[in-house]
Amino acid sequence: QFTETAVNCENALGDSYCGKTSFASLYKGDTTYLPAVKGADAKKSRIVACYSGVDPATAATAPQDQAYVSAAVATCAKTCGFCCMTPKYNCKNADEPAINCEIVTQEMCKDSKWRDTIAVNCPNKCGFCLDGGCIDTAVDCDKDAKICTKAAMATFAKANCKRTCGFCATSTPGSGTGTCGDSHPNCVNWVHNGFCQSNGYTNDQKRQYCGASCKLC
Repeated sequence: QFTETAVNCENALGDSYCGKTSFASLYKGDTTYLPAVKGADAKKSRIVACYSGVDPATAATAPQDQAYVSAAVATCAKTCGFCCMTPKYNCKNADEPAINCEIVTQEMCKDSKWRDTIAVNCPNKCGFCLDGGCIDTAVDCDKDAKICTKAAMATFAKANCKRTCGFCATSTPGSGTGTCGDSHPNCVNWVHNGFCQSNGYTNDQKRQYCGASCKLC
């Protein structure tokens, strides 16, 4: 069985598509076989298409093919239990966090009372790795962009929708500002796992965090 952190993200291509075991057939390329995904026991929890192009009906074993793993991380990470390998979750928590990161639950990730604290101390628990500590404490801000411009909602927006409305101290996704380069130490792994081609991240996010590696500068 997958751990909670392995499946606490969303499938970039949607649950309906990622439920089809043939999804990885769209991604051909590197066929270099690597060691199996943490042994046979781990593979029992994953459909073969998450890590190999081998037909399980005709092969006794299905060695890991990194091309398929990378495709799965970029498209169907939740279905395949690869959430912790995606850029939103693939970062270090604070060296001396103010809270015990191990107690963070998905309910806490959605709780406005906890989100700011988690973003600063335990970002990989809730997928806040790309947010630089500045997040929307209200979970649905991005569903109504008008909230950022309504005078009656100004106080609420500044307090609860900082990222969506551009009230962060640094540049935000979609702002078109900020430097271009590799500002994140995991760019090599992210690029290998399909970050530059993924539709799950804006070009501003790609440029801000791994612009050089993604050749966007």
